Amino acid sequence: MQNDELRRTQLELETAHERLALLYDSAPVGYLTLDDAGVIREANLTVARLLGRGREQLIGRELSRFTAAESQDACYFFCRSLRVSNGKRTIELRFRRSDGTTFAGWLESDPESLSPGQPRRFLTALSDISERIKAQESSNQLAAIVESSNDAIISRTLDDVIVSWNPASERMFGYRAKEVVGRSFRLLVPPDRVENLRTVRRRILLGERIEQYETARITKDGRRLPVITTTSPIKDGNGRIIGISAILRDLTPQKWTEAALRQSEAALADFFEHAPLGLIWVSPEGRILRVNRAQLDILGQTEQNLFRRKMVELSATPELVTLMLERLARHEAVHDYLAQFRHRDGSLRHVLIDANGFWDKGRMLHSRWFVRNVTRRVELEREILAIGERVQQRIGQDLHDDVCQQLTGIEFLARSLERQLSAHYPAEAARAREVARLTRQAITHTRELARGICPVDLAGEGLAGALEELAARTRKLFRVACRFQRDSLARIADQPTQTHLYRIAQEAVANAVKHGKAARIDIRLQQTESKLILGVRDNGVGLPNNADAHKGLGLRIMQYRAGVIGGSLVIRRILNGGTAVVCSIPRIPAEQRTGANL
Repeated sequence: MQNDELRRTQLELETAHERLALLYDSAPVGYLTLDDAGVIREANLTVARLLGRGREQLIGRELSRFTAAESQDACYFFCRSLRVSNGKRTIELRFRRSDGTTFAGWLESDPESLSPGQPRRFLTALSDISERIKAQESSNQLAAIVESSNDAIISRTLDDVIVSWNPASERMFGYRAKEVVGRSFRLLVPPDRVENLRTVRRRILLGERIEQYETARITKDGRRLPVITTTSPIKDGNGRIIGISAILRDLTPQKWTEAALRQSEAALADFFEHAPLGLIWVSPEGRILRVNRAQLDILGQTEQNLFRRKMVELSATPELVTLMLERLARHEAVHDYLAQFRHRDGSLRHVLIDANGFWDKGRMLHSRWFVRNVTRRVELEREILAIGERVQQRIGQDLHDDVCQQLTGIEFLARSLERQLSAHYPAEAARAREVARLTRQAITHTRELARGICPVDLAGEGLAGALEELAARTRKLFRVACRFQRDSLARIADQPTQTHLYRIAQEAVANAVKHGKAARIDIRLQQTESKLILGVRDNGVGLPNNADAHKGLGLRIMQYRAGVIGGSLVIRRILNGGTAVVCSIPRIPAEQRTGANL
Protein backbone atom coordinates (compact mmCIF):
# COMPACT_ATOMS: atom_id res chain seq x y z
CA MET A 1 0.00 0.00 0.00
CA GLN A 2 2.83 2.37 0.76
CA ASN A 3 4.44 1.51 -2.59
CA ASP A 4 1.16 2.14 -4.42
CA GLU A 5 0.77 5.46 -2.62
CA LEU A 6 4.32 6.45 -3.57
CA ARG A 7 3.77 5.48 -7.21
CA ARG A 8 0.51 7.45 -7.29
CA THR A 9 2.16 10.49 -5.74
CA GLN A 10 5.07 10.26 -8.17
CA LEU A 11 2.67 10.01 -11.10
CA GLU A 12 0.77 13.08 -9.91
CA LEU A 13 4.03 14.95 -9.50
CA GLU A 14 5.12 14.02 -13.03
CA THR A 15 1.72 15.04 -14.38
CA ALA A 16 1.93 18.38 -12.56
CA HIS A 17 5.49 18.86 -13.81
CA GLU A 18 4.43 18.21 -17.41
CA ARG A 19 1.52 20.61 -16.97
CA LEU A 20 3.81 23.28 -15.62
CA ALA A 21 6.36 22.64 -18.38
CA LEU A 22 3.59 23.00 -20.97
CA LEU A 23 2.43 26.24 -19.40
CA TYR A 24 6.04 27.42 -19.20
CA ASP A 25 6.73 26.73 -22.88
CA SER A 26 3.43 28.05 -24.20
CA ALA A 27 3.37 31.24 -22.15
CA PRO A 28 2.84 34.44 -24.27
CA VAL A 29 5.91 35.97 -22.58
CA GLY A 30 9.40 34.62 -23.03
CA TYR A 31 10.94 33.17 -19.84
CA LEU A 32 14.57 32.38 -19.35
CA THR A 33 16.95 31.79 -16.46
CA LEU A 34 20.31 33.57 -16.31
CA ASP A 35 23.25 32.85 -14.07
CA ASP A 36 25.34 35.62 -12.52
CA ALA A 37 27.63 35.58 -15.60
CA GLY A 38 24.72 36.35 -17.94
CA VAL A 39 24.61 32.82 -19.39
CA ILE A 40 21.24 31.37 -20.37
CA ARG A 41 20.52 28.22 -18.35
CA GLU A 42 16.86 27.73 -19.21
CA ALA A 43 14.54 29.17 -21.83
CA ASN A 44 10.99 28.49 -22.90
CA LEU A 45 9.79 28.09 -26.49
CA THR A 46 8.53 31.68 -26.61
CA VAL A 47 12.09 32.96 -26.14
CA ALA A 48 13.30 30.60 -28.86
CA ARG A 49 10.56 31.88 -31.19
CA LEU A 50 11.33 35.52 -30.42
CA LEU A 51 15.03 35.02 -31.19
CA GLY A 52 14.37 32.80 -34.19
CA ARG A 53 16.50 29.92 -32.88
CA GLY A 54 16.08 26.47 -31.40
CA ARG A 55 16.16 26.13 -27.64
CA GLU A 56 19.29 24.01 -27.82
CA GLN A 57 21.03 26.98 -29.55
CA LEU A 58 20.29 29.20 -26.54
CA ILE A 59 21.12 27.05 -23.52
CA GLY A 60 24.67 27.59 -22.28
CA ARG A 61 25.30 30.75 -24.31
CA GLU A 62 25.67 34.31 -23.07
CA LEU A 63 22.68 36.59 -23.48
CA SER A 64 24.90 39.22 -25.14
CA ARG A 65 25.38 36.91 -28.15
CA PHE A 66 21.74 37.53 -29.12
CA THR A 67 21.65 41.30 -28.62
CA ALA A 68 22.18 43.79 -31.47
CA ALA A 69 25.46 45.67 -31.75
CA GLU A 70 24.00 48.91 -30.39
CA SER A 71 22.82 47.10 -27.21
CA GLN A 72 26.01 45.17 -26.39
CA ASP A 73 27.32 47.65 -23.82
CA ALA A 74 23.94 48.00 -22.14
CA CYS A 75 23.61 44.20 -21.92
CA TYR A 76 27.05 43.89 -20.31
CA PHE A 77 26.31 46.45 -17.60
CA PHE A 78 22.88 44.89 -17.00
CA CYS A 79 24.40 41.47 -16.40
CA ARG A 80 26.97 42.98 -14.02
CA SER A 81 24.23 44.76 -12.09
CA LEU A 82 22.50 41.42 -11.48
CA ARG A 83 25.43 40.24 -9.35
CA VAL A 84 25.23 43.12 -6.90
CA SER A 85 21.48 43.56 -6.75
CA ASN A 86 18.93 41.68 -4.73
CA GLY A 87 15.93 43.36 -6.31
CA LYS A 88 14.18 43.39 -9.69
CA ARG A 89 16.13 44.80 -12.59
CA THR A 90 14.64 45.99 -15.90
CA ILE A 91 16.12 47.16 -19.15
CA GLU A 92 15.21 47.73 -22.79
CA LEU A 93 17.56 46.06 -25.28
CA ARG A 94 17.55 45.46 -28.99
CA PHE A 95 17.78 41.75 -29.91
CA ARG A 96 18.97 40.16 -33.15
CA ARG A 97 17.14 37.24 -34.74
CA SER A 98 18.84 34.50 -36.74
CA ASP A 99 17.66 36.06 -40.04
CA GLY A 100 19.42 39.34 -39.21
CA THR A 101 16.31 41.32 -38.26
CA THR A 102 16.06 43.01 -34.87
CA PHE A 103 13.34 43.83 -32.39
CA ALA A 104 13.01 45.84 -29.21
CA GLY A 105 12.78 43.67 -26.09
CA TRP A 106 11.95 44.41 -22.46
CA LEU A 107 13.77 42.39 -19.78
CA GLU A 108 12.61 42.00 -16.17
CA SER A 109 14.91 39.94 -13.88
CA ASP A 110 14.37 38.72 -10.31
CA PRO A 111 16.96 36.76 -8.31
CA GLU A 112 15.94 33.15 -7.59
CA SER A 113 15.68 32.17 -3.88
CA LEU A 114 18.21 29.40 -3.32
CA SER A 115 19.93 27.84 -0.35
CA PRO A 116 23.16 29.45 0.82
CA GLY A 117 26.19 28.35 -1.14
CA GLN A 118 24.33 27.61 -4.40
CA PRO A 119 25.13 29.70 -7.56
CA ARG A 120 22.79 32.65 -8.02
CA ARG A 121 20.25 32.50 -10.83
CA PHE A 122 17.85 35.10 -12.15
CA LEU A 123 14.37 34.47 -13.43
CA THR A 124 13.93 36.75 -16.43
CA ALA A 125 10.92 37.65 -18.58
CA LEU A 126 11.45 38.83 -22.20
CA SER A 127 8.71 40.76 -24.06
CA ASP A 128 8.67 42.07 -27.65
CA ILE A 129 7.75 45.76 -27.31
CA SER A 130 8.31 46.77 -30.97
CA GLU A 131 4.62 47.40 -31.61
CA ARG A 132 4.29 49.35 -28.39
CA ILE A 133 7.25 51.53 -29.36
CA LYS A 134 5.78 52.10 -32.82
CA ALA A 135 2.45 53.02 -31.28
CA GLN A 136 4.18 55.38 -28.88
CA GLU A 137 6.19 56.97 -31.69
CA SER A 138 3.03 57.34 -33.76
CA SER A 139 1.25 58.84 -30.79
CA ASN A 140 4.14 61.25 -30.17
CA GLN A 141 4.19 62.20 -33.83
CA LEU A 142 0.47 62.85 -33.86
CA ALA A 143 0.78 64.87 -30.68
CA ALA A 144 3.57 66.93 -32.26
CA ILE A 145 1.46 67.51 -35.37
CA VAL A 146 -1.47 68.63 -33.25
CA GLU A 147 0.76 70.93 -31.20
CA SER A 148 2.48 72.50 -34.21
CA SER A 149 -0.55 72.67 -36.50
CA ASN A 150 -1.70 76.07 -37.72
CA ASP A 151 -5.26 74.77 -37.65
CA ALA A 152 -7.31 74.58 -34.48
CA ILE A 153 -7.76 70.92 -33.49
CA ILE A 154 -10.44 70.37 -30.85
CA SER A 155 -11.83 67.11 -29.50
CA ARG A 156 -15.00 66.84 -27.47
CA THR A 157 -17.32 64.24 -26.03
CA LEU A 158 -20.60 63.25 -27.59
CA ASP A 159 -22.19 65.72 -25.14
CA ASP A 160 -20.06 68.51 -26.67
CA VAL A 161 -17.74 68.84 -23.65
CA ILE A 162 -14.29 70.04 -24.79
CA VAL A 163 -11.56 67.50 -24.03
CA SER A 164 -8.48 68.81 -25.86
CA TRP A 165 -7.44 72.24 -27.12
CA ASN A 166 -4.20 72.78 -29.10
CA PRO A 167 -2.09 76.01 -29.25
CA ALA A 168 -3.58 77.00 -32.61
CA SER A 169 -7.01 76.97 -30.95
CA GLU A 170 -5.68 79.41 -28.35
CA ARG A 171 -4.37 81.73 -31.07
CA MET A 172 -7.55 81.49 -33.12
CA PHE A 173 -10.19 81.89 -30.41
CA GLY A 174 -8.24 83.68 -27.65
CA TYR A 175 -9.06 81.12 -24.92
CA ARG A 176 -6.31 79.29 -23.04
CA ALA A 177 -6.75 75.53 -22.70
CA LYS A 178 -7.51 75.70 -18.98
CA GLU A 179 -10.32 78.17 -19.70
CA VAL A 180 -12.26 75.91 -22.07
CA VAL A 181 -11.36 72.26 -21.34
CA GLY A 182 -14.35 70.78 -19.55
CA ARG A 183 -16.74 73.45 -20.86
CA SER A 184 -19.35 73.06 -23.59
CA PHE A 185 -18.30 73.45 -27.22
CA ARG A 186 -21.38 75.64 -27.68
CA LEU A 187 -19.34 78.41 -26.11
CA LEU A 188 -17.84 78.88 -29.61
CA VAL A 189 -21.04 78.43 -31.64
CA PRO A 190 -23.13 81.46 -32.78
CA PRO A 191 -26.84 81.17 -32.00
CA ASP A 192 -27.74 80.87 -35.67
CA ARG A 193 -25.42 77.83 -36.04
CA VAL A 194 -26.67 75.75 -33.08
CA GLU A 195 -29.04 73.71 -35.24
CA ASN A 196 -26.17 73.04 -37.62
CA LEU A 197 -24.18 71.69 -34.66
CA ARG A 198 -26.97 69.24 -33.87
CA THR A 199 -27.05 68.07 -37.47
CA VAL A 200 -23.31 67.47 -37.39
CA ARG A 201 -23.58 65.42 -34.19
CA ARG A 202 -26.36 63.24 -35.67
CA ARG A 203 -24.21 62.49 -38.72
CA ILE A 204 -21.17 61.77 -36.54
CA LEU A 205 -23.19 59.24 -34.51
CA LEU A 206 -23.93 57.48 -37.80
CA GLY A 207 -20.16 57.15 -38.34
CA GLU A 208 -19.89 59.81 -41.08
CA ARG A 209 -16.88 62.01 -41.65
CA ILE A 210 -18.00 65.51 -42.64
CA GLU A 211 -15.48 67.00 -45.03
CA GLN A 212 -14.66 70.69 -45.30
CA TYR A 213 -17.66 72.94 -44.90
CA GLU A 214 -17.86 76.64 -44.14
CA THR A 215 -19.41 77.86 -40.92
CA ALA A 216 -18.79 80.47 -38.21
CA ARG A 217 -17.52 80.47 -34.64
CA ILE A 218 -17.28 83.06 -31.84
CA THR A 219 -13.95 84.20 -30.37
CA LYS A 220 -13.31 85.23 -26.77
CA ASP A 221 -13.65 88.92 -27.66
CA GLY A 222 -17.01 88.28 -29.35
CA ARG A 223 -15.86 88.43 -32.96
CA ARG A 224 -17.63 86.25 -35.50
CA LEU A 225 -14.94 84.16 -37.16
CA PRO A 226 -15.49 82.51 -40.56
CA VAL A 227 -13.96 79.03 -40.54
CA ILE A 228 -13.81 75.92 -42.67
CA THR A 229 -14.00 72.73 -40.62
CA THR A 230 -13.67 68.99 -41.01
CA THR A 231 -15.40 66.88 -38.36
CA SER A 232 -14.69 63.19 -37.69
CA PRO A 233 -15.88 60.58 -35.16
CA ILE A 234 -13.44 59.37 -32.47
CA LYS A 235 -13.62 55.59 -31.92
CA ASP A 236 -12.24 53.30 -29.22
CA GLY A 237 -10.45 50.01 -29.77
CA ASN A 238 -13.74 48.22 -30.31
CA GLY A 239 -14.92 50.65 -32.95
CA ARG A 240 -17.46 52.42 -30.72
CA ILE A 241 -17.88 56.16 -31.28
CA ILE A 242 -16.84 57.92 -28.09
CA GLY A 243 -16.21 61.50 -29.20
CA ILE A 244 -15.93 64.11 -31.94
CA SER A 245 -12.78 65.64 -33.44
CA ALA A 246 -12.88 68.92 -35.37
CA ILE A 247 -10.21 70.68 -37.41
CA LEU A 248 -10.94 74.37 -37.98
CA ARG A 249 -9.14 76.80 -40.28
CA ASP A 250 -9.55 80.55 -40.06
CA LEU A 251 -10.96 81.86 -43.34
CA THR A 252 -10.44 85.53 -42.50
CA PRO A 253 -7.22 85.92 -44.57
CA GLN A 254 -8.84 84.01 -47.43
CA LYS A 255 -11.93 86.22 -47.22
CA TRP A 256 -9.74 89.31 -47.29
CA THR A 257 -7.82 87.93 -50.24
CA GLU A 258 -11.02 87.06 -52.08
CA ALA A 259 -12.43 90.52 -51.42
CA ALA A 260 -9.19 92.17 -52.60
CA LEU A 261 -9.19 89.92 -55.66
CA ARG A 262 -12.79 90.81 -56.45
CA GLN A 263 -11.98 94.48 -56.05
CA SER A 264 -8.90 94.14 -58.24
CA GLU A 265 -10.86 92.23 -60.89
CA ALA A 266 -13.59 94.85 -60.81
CA ALA A 267 -11.01 97.63 -61.21
CA LEU A 268 -9.33 95.81 -64.09
CA ALA A 269 -12.67 95.11 -65.73
CA ASP A 270 -13.61 98.78 -65.37
CA PHE A 271 -10.24 99.83 -66.79
CA PHE A 272 -10.59 97.37 -69.68
CA GLU A 273 -14.12 98.50 -70.47
CA HIS A 274 -13.50 102.26 -70.27
CA ALA A 275 -9.96 102.47 -71.66
CA PRO A 276 -9.66 105.23 -74.29
CA LEU A 277 -8.06 102.86 -76.81
CA GLY A 278 -9.40 99.62 -78.24
CA LEU A 279 -8.53 96.44 -76.32
CA ILE A 280 -9.05 92.96 -77.74
CA TRP A 281 -8.25 89.45 -76.51
CA VAL A 282 -7.70 87.17 -79.49
CA SER A 283 -7.40 83.38 -79.40
CA PRO A 284 -4.40 81.66 -81.06
CA GLU A 285 -6.77 80.82 -83.95
CA GLY A 286 -7.53 84.52 -84.45
CA ARG A 287 -11.00 84.63 -82.88
CA ILE A 288 -12.20 87.47 -80.64
CA LEU A 289 -12.55 86.44 -76.99
CA ARG A 290 -13.11 89.82 -75.37
CA VAL A 291 -13.45 93.39 -76.60
CA ASN A 292 -13.96 96.74 -74.89
CA ARG A 293 -16.22 99.70 -75.63
CA ALA A 294 -13.61 101.76 -77.48
CA GLN A 295 -13.01 98.90 -79.94
CA LEU A 296 -16.75 98.43 -80.42
CA ASP A 297 -16.97 102.12 -81.37
CA ILE A 298 -14.12 101.69 -83.86
CA LEU A 299 -15.98 98.83 -85.57
CA GLY A 300 -19.52 100.07 -85.01
CA GLN A 301 -20.45 96.63 -83.67
CA THR A 302 -21.95 95.08 -80.55
CA GLU A 303 -20.13 92.65 -78.29
CA GLN A 304 -22.57 89.87 -79.19
CA ASN A 305 -21.81 90.30 -82.89
CA LEU A 306 -18.05 90.15 -82.35
CA PHE A 307 -17.65 87.29 -79.88
CA ARG A 308 -15.79 84.33 -81.48
CA ARG A 309 -15.62 86.04 -84.86
CA LYS A 310 -12.35 85.90 -86.77
CA MET A 311 -10.25 89.05 -86.91
CA VAL A 312 -9.63 88.59 -90.63
CA GLU A 313 -13.37 89.00 -91.23
CA LEU A 314 -13.26 92.51 -89.76
CA SER A 315 -10.05 93.66 -91.41
CA ALA A 316 -9.71 95.34 -94.77
CA THR A 317 -6.17 93.92 -94.82
CA PRO A 318 -6.58 90.22 -93.91
CA GLU A 319 -3.05 89.41 -95.07
CA LEU A 320 -1.61 91.72 -92.42
CA VAL A 321 -3.76 90.15 -89.72
CA THR A 322 -2.59 86.67 -90.74
CA LEU A 323 1.06 87.76 -90.65
CA MET A 324 0.51 89.40 -87.29
CA LEU A 325 -0.95 86.20 -85.80
CA GLU A 326 2.03 84.25 -87.16
CA ARG A 327 4.47 86.65 -85.49
CA LEU A 328 2.63 86.45 -82.18
CA ALA A 329 2.72 82.63 -82.34
CA ARG A 330 6.53 82.90 -82.63
CA HIS A 331 6.75 84.79 -79.30
CA GLU A 332 7.24 88.10 -81.13
CA ALA A 333 5.67 91.37 -80.02
CA VAL A 334 4.10 93.77 -82.52
CA HIS A 335 4.49 97.54 -82.26
CA ASP A 336 2.81 100.33 -84.25
CA TYR A 337 1.35 97.90 -86.77
CA LEU A 338 -0.64 99.94 -89.31
CA ALA A 339 -3.82 98.16 -90.38
CA GLN A 340 -7.36 98.90 -91.50
CA PHE A 341 -10.63 97.74 -89.96
CA ARG A 342 -13.91 97.91 -91.78
CA HIS A 343 -16.66 99.78 -89.96
CA ARG A 344 -20.16 98.37 -89.93
CA ASP A 345 -21.21 101.05 -92.46
CA GLY A 346 -18.50 99.87 -94.88
CA SER A 347 -16.02 102.71 -94.35
CA LEU A 348 -12.43 102.10 -93.29
CA ARG A 349 -10.85 102.82 -89.94
CA HIS A 350 -7.09 103.20 -89.91
CA VAL A 351 -5.52 101.86 -86.71
CA LEU A 352 -2.13 101.32 -85.11
CA ILE A 353 -1.86 98.00 -83.26
CA ASP A 354 0.47 96.92 -80.47
CA ALA A 355 0.10 93.26 -79.51
CA ASN A 356 1.76 90.54 -77.47
CA GLY A 357 0.93 87.01 -76.37
CA PHE A 358 -0.18 85.75 -72.97
CA TRP A 359 1.65 82.44 -72.42
CA ASP A 360 1.36 79.66 -69.86
CA LYS A 361 3.82 76.74 -69.79
CA GLY A 362 4.87 77.31 -73.38
CA ARG A 363 1.31 77.57 -74.73
CA MET A 364 -0.25 80.84 -75.85
CA LEU A 365 -3.65 81.25 -74.19
CA HIS A 366 -4.53 84.44 -76.08
CA SER A 367 -2.96 87.55 -77.52
CA ARG A 368 -3.64 91.07 -76.30
CA TRP A 369 -4.22 93.79 -78.91
CA PHE A 370 -4.03 97.49 -78.10
CA VAL A 371 -5.69 99.42 -80.92
CA ARG A 372 -5.44 103.17 -81.55
CA ASN A 373 -7.80 104.79 -84.00
CA VAL A 374 -5.64 107.02 -86.22
CA THR A 375 -8.19 107.55 -88.99
CA ARG A 376 -8.29 111.32 -88.48
CA ARG A 377 -4.50 111.50 -88.39
CA VAL A 378 -4.26 109.42 -91.54
CA GLU A 379 -6.75 111.72 -93.26
CA LEU A 380 -4.67 114.77 -92.29
CA GLU A 381 -1.45 113.08 -93.38
CA ARG A 382 -3.14 111.98 -96.57
CA GLU A 383 -4.09 115.58 -97.24
CA ILE A 384 -0.48 116.62 -96.63
CA LEU A 385 0.66 113.93 -99.09
CA ALA A 386 -1.92 115.13 -101.57
CA ILE A 387 -0.66 118.69 -101.25
CA GLY A 388 2.89 117.44 -101.77
CA GLU A 389 1.79 115.46 -104.83
CA ARG A 390 0.05 118.51 -106.27
CA VAL A 391 3.13 120.65 -105.65
CA GLN A 392 5.30 118.00 -107.33
CA GLN A 393 2.86 117.82 -110.20
CA ARG A 394 2.94 121.59 -110.64
CA ILE A 395 6.74 121.60 -110.48
CA GLY A 396 6.84 118.77 -113.03
CA GLN A 397 4.48 120.62 -115.33
CA ASP A 398 6.49 123.84 -114.93
CA LEU A 399 9.68 121.97 -115.74
CA HIS A 400 8.10 120.40 -118.80
CA ASP A 401 6.09 123.37 -120.07
CA ASP A 402 8.31 126.30 -119.09
CA VAL A 403 11.90 125.30 -118.36
CA CYS A 404 12.07 122.78 -121.19
CA GLN A 405 10.65 125.37 -123.61
CA GLN A 406 13.20 127.97 -122.55
CA LEU A 407 16.00 125.45 -122.85
CA THR A 408 14.71 124.51 -126.30
CA GLY A 409 14.89 128.20 -127.27
CA ILE A 410 18.45 128.42 -125.98
CA GLU A 411 19.36 125.33 -128.00
CA PHE A 412 17.83 126.87 -131.14
CA LEU A 413 19.80 130.12 -130.67
CA ALA A 414 23.01 128.15 -130.05
CA ARG A 415 22.50 126.15 -133.25
CA SER A 416 21.82 129.40 -135.19
CA LEU A 417 24.93 131.01 -133.72
CA GLU A 418 26.95 127.94 -134.69
CA ARG A 419 25.86 128.26 -138.32
CA GLN A 420 26.71 131.96 -138.40
CA LEU A 421 30.20 131.45 -136.95
CA SER A 422 31.15 128.29 -138.79
CA ALA A 423 32.37 130.11 -141.93
CA HIS A 424 34.72 132.63 -140.39
CA TYR A 425 35.20 131.63 -136.75
CA PRO A 426 35.37 127.82 -136.46
CA ALA A 427 36.62 127.85 -132.83
CA GLU A 428 33.70 129.98 -131.69
CA ALA A 429 31.35 127.83 -133.76
CA ALA A 430 32.60 124.72 -131.91
CA ARG A 431 31.87 126.41 -128.58
CA ALA A 432 28.36 127.24 -129.76
CA ARG A 433 27.90 123.60 -130.84
CA GLU A 434 29.01 122.44 -127.35
CA VAL A 435 26.51 124.88 -125.75
CA ALA A 436 23.75 123.41 -127.92
CA ARG A 437 24.76 119.84 -127.00
CA LEU A 438 24.79 120.59 -123.28
CA THR A 439 21.47 122.38 -123.60
CA ARG A 440 19.96 119.30 -125.31
CA GLN A 441 21.30 117.12 -122.51
CA ALA A 442 19.75 119.47 -119.93
CA ILE A 443 16.45 119.30 -121.78
CA THR A 444 16.54 115.48 -121.68
CA HIS A 445 17.35 115.39 -117.95
CA THR A 446 14.68 117.99 -117.20
CA ARG A 447 12.05 115.97 -119.03
CA GLU A 448 13.08 112.79 -117.19
CA LEU A 449 12.94 114.69 -113.92
CA ALA A 450 9.49 115.99 -114.81
CA ARG A 451 8.29 112.48 -115.59
CA GLY A 452 9.72 111.22 -112.27
CA ILE A 453 7.97 113.98 -110.32
CA CYS A 454 4.66 113.64 -112.16
CA PRO A 455 4.66 110.06 -113.50
CA VAL A 456 1.01 109.12 -113.80
CA ASP A 457 -0.82 110.42 -116.83
CA LEU A 458 -4.49 109.50 -116.74
CA ALA A 459 -4.94 110.76 -120.23
CA GLY A 460 -2.47 108.18 -121.49
CA GLU A 461 -1.65 104.72 -120.17
CA GLY A 462 -2.03 105.74 -116.50
CA LEU A 463 -0.25 103.62 -113.89
CA ALA A 464 0.74 100.94 -116.38
CA GLY A 465 2.41 103.49 -118.62
CA ALA A 466 4.24 105.07 -115.68
CA LEU A 467 5.51 101.68 -114.49
CA GLU A 468 6.64 100.86 -118.02
CA GLU A 469 8.62 104.12 -118.10
CA LEU A 470 10.02 103.30 -114.61
CA ALA A 471 11.28 99.95 -115.93
CA ALA A 472 12.80 101.54 -119.03
CA ARG A 473 14.48 104.31 -117.06
CA THR A 474 15.90 101.74 -114.59
CA ARG A 475 17.36 99.72 -117.47
CA LYS A 476 18.90 102.84 -119.00
CA LEU A 477 20.29 104.51 -115.88
CA PHE A 478 21.38 101.54 -113.76
CA ARG A 479 22.08 98.90 -116.42
CA VAL A 480 19.70 96.48 -114.61
CA ALA A 481 17.40 94.02 -116.38
CA CYS A 482 14.06 95.53 -115.29
CA ARG A 483 10.85 94.19 -116.79
CA PHE A 484 7.22 95.24 -116.36
CA GLN A 485 4.25 92.90 -116.85
CA ARG A 486 0.60 93.76 -116.54
CA ASP A 487 -2.76 92.09 -116.56
CA SER A 488 -4.98 93.49 -119.28
CA LEU A 489 -7.79 93.87 -116.70
CA ALA A 490 -5.66 95.74 -114.18
CA ARG A 491 -7.02 99.27 -114.27
CA ILE A 492 -7.45 101.93 -111.60
CA ALA A 493 -9.84 104.81 -111.95
CA ASP A 494 -8.63 107.35 -109.37
CA GLN A 495 -5.32 109.11 -109.74
CA PRO A 496 -4.40 109.23 -106.00
CA THR A 497 -4.37 105.42 -105.84
CA GLN A 498 -2.29 105.26 -109.02
CA THR A 499 0.16 107.79 -107.61
CA HIS A 500 0.61 105.92 -104.30
CA LEU A 501 1.12 102.58 -106.09
CA TYR A 502 3.68 104.17 -108.40
CA ARG A 503 5.59 105.63 -105.45
CA ILE A 504 5.61 102.21 -103.76
CA ALA A 505 6.99 100.59 -106.89
CA GLN A 506 9.51 103.41 -107.32
CA GLU A 507 10.79 102.99 -103.75
CA ALA A 508 10.94 99.17 -104.07
CA VAL A 509 12.99 99.45 -107.30
CA ALA A 510 15.33 102.01 -105.72
CA ASN A 511 15.89 99.72 -102.70
CA ALA A 512 16.55 96.72 -104.96
CA VAL A 513 19.21 98.68 -106.89
CA LYS A 514 20.77 100.56 -104.01
CA HIS A 515 20.62 98.07 -101.11
CA GLY A 516 19.85 94.74 -102.75
CA LYS A 517 22.49 95.05 -105.52
CA ALA A 518 19.99 93.30 -107.80
CA ALA A 519 20.76 92.33 -111.40
CA ARG A 520 17.13 91.58 -112.31
CA ILE A 521 13.91 93.29 -111.22
CA ASP A 522 10.37 92.23 -112.16
CA ILE A 523 7.42 94.61 -111.76
CA ARG A 524 3.96 93.11 -112.13
CA LEU A 525 0.45 94.56 -111.97
CA GLN A 526 -2.45 92.10 -111.85
CA GLN A 527 -6.06 91.96 -110.84
CA THR A 528 -8.20 89.27 -109.18
CA GLU A 529 -11.90 89.19 -108.41
CA SER A 530 -11.40 90.88 -105.07
CA LYS A 531 -8.18 92.90 -105.24
CA LEU A 532 -5.53 94.62 -107.29
CA ILE A 533 -1.97 93.44 -106.68
CA LEU A 534 1.30 95.27 -107.37
CA GLY A 535 4.43 93.17 -106.98
CA VAL A 536 8.13 94.02 -107.22
CA ARG A 537 10.58 91.12 -107.06
CA ASP A 538 14.39 91.15 -107.35
CA ASN A 539 17.29 88.70 -107.17
CA GLY A 540 19.46 90.80 -104.85
CA VAL A 541 20.97 89.97 -101.47
CA GLY A 542 17.56 90.07 -99.77
CA LEU A 543 16.42 91.45 -96.44
CA PRO A 544 18.22 90.78 -93.14
CA ASN A 545 16.93 87.84 -91.10
CA ASN A 546 15.70 90.25 -88.45
CA ALA A 547 12.74 91.88 -90.15
CA ASP A 548 12.64 94.76 -87.67
CA ALA A 549 16.24 95.75 -88.38
CA HIS A 550 15.53 97.26 -91.82
CA LYS A 551 12.55 99.50 -91.05
CA GLY A 552 13.96 102.64 -92.58
CA LEU A 553 12.08 105.74 -93.63
CA GLY A 554 11.47 104.41 -97.14
CA LEU A 555 9.84 101.21 -95.88
CA ARG A 556 7.65 103.11 -93.43
CA ILE A 557 6.52 105.47 -96.16
CA MET A 558 5.69 102.49 -98.40
CA GLN A 559 3.62 100.93 -95.60
CA TYR A 560 1.94 104.23 -94.93
CA ARG A 561 1.04 104.75 -98.60
CA ALA A 562 -0.44 101.23 -98.72
CA GLY A 563 -2.52 102.01 -95.65
CA VAL A 564 -3.71 105.32 -97.09
CA ILE A 565 -5.32 103.59 -100.05
CA GLY A 566 -6.79 100.84 -97.86
CA GLY A 567 -4.28 98.21 -98.90
CA SER A 568 -1.69 95.97 -97.28
CA LEU A 569 2.05 95.80 -97.87
CA VAL A 570 4.01 92.59 -97.38
CA ILE A 571 7.80 92.45 -97.68
CA ARG A 572 9.42 89.05 -97.56
CA ARG A 573 12.82 87.51 -98.08
CA ILE A 574 12.89 84.99 -100.96
CA LEU A 575 14.46 81.64 -100.05
CA ASN A 576 16.73 81.50 -103.11
CA GLY A 577 17.83 85.11 -102.66
CA GLY A 578 16.18 88.44 -103.23
CA THR A 579 13.18 90.34 -101.93
CA ALA A 580 9.49 90.40 -102.80
CA VAL A 581 7.36 93.51 -102.17
CA VAL A 582 3.63 92.91 -102.60
CA CYS A 583 0.98 95.60 -102.20
CA SER A 584 -2.67 94.54 -102.53
CA ILE A 585 -5.73 96.77 -102.36
CA PRO A 586 -9.34 95.61 -102.22
CA ARG A 587 -11.58 96.33 -105.16
CA ILE A 588 -14.22 98.40 -103.39
CA PRO A 589 -16.05 101.48 -104.59
CA ALA A 590 -14.03 104.61 -104.03
CA GLU A 591 -16.87 106.30 -102.16
CA GLN A 592 -16.66 103.61 -99.45
CA ARG A 593 -13.04 104.47 -98.64
CA THR A 594 -12.63 107.11 -95.96
CA GLY A 595 -11.15 110.14 -97.69
CA ALA A 596 -10.50 108.23 -100.91
CA ASN A 597 -10.28 111.37 -103.03
CA LEU A 598 -7.11 113.20 -102.17
